[in-house]
Amino acid sequence: MQPFFNSKAGGRGKYYDADFFRGGNRKQIGRALEEVAKRLESRVAKIKFTKQEIKNGGTKARLNVCIKDISNIAAVMKTSNTREAEDYHWTLVADLMNALDSILTHYGV
Repeated sequence: MQPFFNSKAGGRGKYYDADFFRGGNRKQIGRALEEVAKRLESRVAKIKFTKQEIKNGGTKARLNVCIKDISNIAAVMKTSNTREAEDYHWTLVADLMNALDSILTHYGV
């Protein structure tokens, strides 16, 4: 299985490093979230949803809305020159990305 960014964890200061998020550089985080949205979209496309899950408001639709929201937020963040260093919400974003990646990897998508 490939991680979100098609590369393995390694050195410090990359998207998989908590310091990347703790630094709070909105432009960098926006670029990372843009890649996450693209990767999620390709991984979700591999999921075989049940008939119930593809109905309006079902799992597939909710995932697609989340991916679109992440992409939209990333686009705005990429234009920002501000920092929000040491803010807990960036750590939360990283934890949620890792949790979602772990679930998708577990299911082989």
